[in-house]
Amino acid sequence: MTVTSAFRALRRRWYLVVAGALLGVLVAGGISLAVPHRYSSTASVYISGIDGTAGPGSDYYADSMVLAQRVGSYSQLMVSGRVLDGAGQRLGSTVDPDEVAAVTPTGSAVFGVMATEADPARAAAVADAVAQSFMQVLGEVERPRGPAGPAAVSSVMLDSAKPADTADSPRPAWNLGAGAVLGLLAAVAVVVLREILSPTVGSTATLLSVTGGTAFGALPTVPARRRRSAAVDADPRFVEGVRRVRAHLTVRGDRPGVLVLAAPTAGTGTSTLVRAVAASMASGRRVLVVDADLRSSP
Repeated sequence: MTVTSAFRALRRRWYLVVAGALLGVLVAGGISLAVPHRYSSTASVYISGIDGTAGPGSDYYADSMVLAQRVGSYSQLMVSGRVLDGAGQRLGSTVDPDEVAAVTPTGSAVFGVMATEADPARAAAVADAVAQSFMQVLGEVERPRGPAGPAAVSSVMLDSAKPADTADSPRPAWNLGAGAVLGLLAAVAVVVLREILSPTVGSTATLLSVTGGTAFGALPTVPARRRRSAAVDADPRFVEGVRRVRAHLTVRGDRPGVLVLAAPTAGTGTSTLVRAVAASMASGRRVLVVDADLRSSP
């Protein structure tokens, strides 16, 4: 199958392509309406080492190095069971671990906690509660070095979570666009696959390569609803094609006594062609048309 034949098949089956795109949009719209909305809110906590004089030999420098090494551990601590249990006690309800995530940019001392819930106000409350519980647990874990010594790290709430105005999911515009594209691609694949698997011959060149015969002419495709109407006889392309067929049959002056026209399947327009060729050859001679299709003849 060539690219040209594929484009020809898509043009001939354009309604299937359009139907596929519309079906994809409808499915995506249905999914967008069925999926519950989810809202996300983020609270941020800033963590720093103890105050001191900066320098390679100072405690401040050592604490900063310890803080850098513990960034990954703090991200895990933020979503630990101990922190989430404390957040649940603050809220008076259980916090689902799957609804909470730590958001920490690489190399940053700002730790974010993102909560996702069906209610935007609930999402903001969960994020704030987890952040506050994290700060409390962090102070307990990073105990002072001595009875009166300062803690190894300090934390402060940088930004409280705010209820989101728009839902993170579903995204109707994105879903509709993706549905249209996927439906379009699926329809194109169906049309091309149908063309590849079709047993019919789609061009004169293919017919000659398969049969090794001679083509008397090529007729345009006539929709089945127009084959019994006078519009076929008025189509200049169809009339010219029939004349070419007649010319090839009589080019050597032969007058065939019997001319058989056959087709591999029903509904391919054989009767229409027989009627047109008989009418074209009836000029100056007597022509008898016999319908030998005993299975579908009335």
